[in-house]
Amino acid sequence: MCSLNQSKALYEISSLLKELENVEELYPSGRALGIDYPLYSSTKFNDRIKAIVCWYNVTCLLQLKIDIIGHMLVSLGSKGLPWPTWPPWPIDDGMYRASSC
Repeated sequence: MCSLNQSKALYEISSLLKELENVEELYPSGRALGIDYPLYSSTKFNDRIKAIVCWYNVTCLLQLKIDIIGHMLVSLGSKGLPWPTWPPWPIDDGMYRASSC
């Protein structure tokens, strides 16, 4: 269940970051976007975006490392060892659709 929640959170963050990226593409510069939307230029907003991107990247990398270690252990003969798996994206609950990390 934890891996499902984590995958859903990754998808939601991915969607939000893509949405932000789409808005940024509508402006010639971040400064121009900040003029129309002062929150975009605020330090607090930028610090939050940086924290979210950091969490997203670290979580994706940790999932990848766990998968790699799991495959290594299975190839070394630990077939009976329970190992966490991550639900594939899109998560099929009718609400989520995207690609993985």
